[in-house]
Amino acid sequence: GTPDAVVERLEATDETGTQTENREGIPQWKIETLNRPKAHGDFTPKAQVEVVKIAAPIKPSLPDMAPVRFTGLVARMWTMGTRSGISLSADGVQPLGQKGE
Repeated sequence: GTPDAVVERLEATDETGTQTENREGIPQWKIETLNRPKAHGDFTPKAQVEVVKIAAPIKPSLPDMAPVRFTGLVARMWTMGTRSGISLSADGVQPLGQKGE
């Protein structure tokens, strides 16, 4: 399918506004991406923004709207009271080359 494209890079923060860290003490970042799913027959799913959390010592440097590939992408289901969803995290993110590689 079409790769995600970077929309924004933000610090991942807790409820107090402090940047979160992973278990190894590496700062976490939220990579907002525009996901454009592939059409299936006559059905074309809507594009939507997906947030993927990664850990990196410095803020990832990715051009806006650059196609990217995540490594080690993991989806986890969560529930909080009556709310639930899926959180996405990855080991890393790289911009794709000109030929989509």
